[in-house]
Amino acid sequence: MSGTPKVRVVRVRLDGQDDDAGAVAELLAQLLPELSDGRVQAGEISRPYQNRRGPGARRYVELYLLDDSPGRDADQPRNSHRSIQ
Repeated sequence: MSGTPKVRVVRVRLDGQDDDAGAVAELLAQLLPELSDGRVQAGEISRPYQNRRGPGARRYVELYLLDDSPGRDADQPRNSHRSIQ
């Protein structure tokens, strides 16, 4: 095997009032790489889209999940669980 990490794309939808979804998207982009020991990187953050039904807007964030250990069992945790306080 080449040792090149597998990259999986996860698209996350955030929904909120005004631009709360945008603020949370920016926080995710800043914090996830450190919280995941570099396993999750943020990509594009979409422009706001007005909700079709109801108030508020939504944003989409592309996250890239890097898996650099292809022999690891998918059910086995990579490192200890961290909770956000």
